[in-house]
Amino acid sequence: MQSKSKEENYILFEPHIGEGASSKVYKCLDLSDNAPKALKKILKVDGITKRNEEIEKRYEQEVNLLTCNQKCEYVIKLYDHYTTPTYFCIVMEYCKDGTLQDKIINKFAMGVWEQSKEVEVWNILKCLLH
Repeated sequence: MQSKSKEENYILFEPHIGEGASSKVYKCLDLSDNAPKALKKILKVDGITKRNEEIEKRYEQEVNLLTCNQKCEYVIKLYDHYTTPTYFCIVMEYCKDGTLQDKIINKFAMGVWEQSKEVEVWNILKCLLH
């Protein structure tokens, strides 16, 4: 019997929900528990290059950082990570309200930020420092 690749454990939903310079984040369904997760796919560069080594190093640092902080309620939970021939993949907690940046931008757009800006800033800083 052929074993499933880790990639087959997740169903990706299009379009992606976020992106960076070399990665895209998708909402996905984890077939092991039928729960929504976020799957970050970091694109590898064709061939074995110094750039790929840099990407792999950042991937490993991110996985290690998330692994070390699993007990902190202020850090996204890491559920899984794996590589494919084309991507480094990180499966994380899905936050339906988006990123901290999204939250701040939305508060500005709604005018909520101005009402309690100082308290909000202190709460965000307290969580980040924790």
